Amino acid sequence: MLEIFLMRSFSIIQDGLGIIFDFYFLWLPLFLFLIFWSSWKRYVVADALLNEETMVFQIKLPREISKSPKAMELFLQTLFQTGGEGHFYKKYWKGGTRPWFSLELVSIEGEVRFYIWTRKKFSKMVETQLYAQYPSVEVVEAEDYTKKIKYDPKEIELFGSMFTLDEDDPYPIKTYIDYGLEADPKEEFKIDPIASTIEFLGSIGKGEQVWMQTLIRAHKKYKKKVFLEELLKTIKKPFGGKSRKNWEEEGKEIVDVMMKRDEEYKEDDPKIKMFVQSKGEQQTIESVERAISKPGFDTAIRVIYLAEEEYFDVSTISGMMSSFKQYTSGLNRFKPVSKETTDFDAPWMDPLGSRLAERKRKLFNHYIRRAHFETRHNIRDFILNTEELATIFHFPPSVVETPTLPRMEAKKVEPPPNLPL
Repeated sequence: MLEIFLMRSFSIIQDGLGIIFDFYFLWLPLFLFLIFWSSWKRYVVADALLNEETMVFQIKLPREISKSPKAMELFLQTLFQTGGEGHFYKKYWKGGTRPWFSLELVSIEGEVRFYIWTRKKFSKMVETQLYAQYPSVEVVEAEDYTKKIKYDPKEIELFGSMFTLDEDDPYPIKTYIDYGLEADPKEEFKIDPIASTIEFLGSIGKGEQVWMQTLIRAHKKYKKKVFLEELLKTIKKPFGGKSRKNWEEEGKEIVDVMMKRDEEYKEDDPKIKMFVQSKGEQQTIESVERAISKPGFDTAIRVIYLAEEEYFDVSTISGMMSSFKQYTSGLNRFKPVSKETTDFDAPWMDPLGSRLAERKRKLFNHYIRRAHFETRHNIRDFILNTEELATIFHFPPSVVETPTLPRMEAKKVEPPPNLPL
């Protein structure tokens, strides 16, 4: 019986394959074209990026900064550049891409530095807008600090990861507004969430480096169908599974569902037609509405700890991986991406160590290239708005008195008078 069944199954498979190969002239050209088209798109983009000039700005801070993170939010709004891809010719022949920028917080043996990486054609805009919001800082073109490290796993220990959001993008993290920093209060009453990160960065020692990179690119809308049932489940479960729906539209539908849900549940009762939301739901609605009202950026966060073997300190890893906990809200939080973390839960998951070595190499190379958006990455980027980005990257006020955060006693030069407006 079994023999007959296997023979018949084999015969059916053989006949099916025969039909497929008989009509190869229909599907083979299309198959080859799709392979070519996919390879071509990657090639033109890679070629364009290879020939693109880039630069790194270091921002040197004065002794006193009286600006709230709102100033950084206004600066970030100028980086919302949706052009660059163009139409068919520019995108698929010239390799046009939307520009992205990198906001970097770095510690070199405990000396904390702020950097912004950009394509050179946007350098004047970046410099101008930084001076517009922070006239007392000094913006200087700097040597790329990543070029000073030649990663050799035999000499340098590396630990790194990427971060993502735990929940759907419209649910906001805890921002500087939630911390009460939007109104430039008196220094002694400020609680700046970035202070703990800077304190940690200033605590590392000789032979150690910590790099924190936030890549941002203007988010362009895309449409996907949103199912009411999924949204209801998401609302009822504050820390549930993440979906992949449009950021702005999803946020609006979350609010819409919460506003109309109770009316739909009570539509059979003519005496009870009212909206009944808890205080927590009302706060969720307000938070989501505020989040989606501001420009959103596709975002990728990458962190790396480097040290010579004799200076490698496991406690530094804990400090680095905890650097985003202060942004946890009741709606969302950052979490490391396990498949991008240079570690495995058990030795049998990588018995030869080859996968770990490859992860480290890829993470390091992607960092120094500021690569993510136009690479075949195995994790998706997420969306943060300008308020959220300004919270995790801004210049701290003088209340943050980390000894290893260099500050200028006085501004050395005025902003260049010929900067374009």
